[in-house]
Amino acid sequence: MTTYYFGNIEFGRFIHEEGSKDSSPLAIIHSINDVKEFDEPAQAWDYWTTSGSESYVSLDAVDEDNVKYELVFKQHR
Repeated sequence: MTTYYFGNIEFGRFIHEEGSKDSSPLAIIHSINDVKEFDEPAQAWDYWTTSGSESYVSLDAVDEDNVKYELVFKQHR
């Protein structure tokens, strides 16, 4: 079972040093509409298509190179 976050999420790459090719996948979670646990990724997809959330990400999300996403939870003050 994996936890999925649904909401306003921005995906990109974090570049470790200016001019460096060293980077890692990053998901910035600006706001959360819902948090769910699912056994299969297809269940999360099905939920997302009916939830009205902008996007979603799981704790186990990986990029196209199979590198795990760093999840950043943005705090509003």
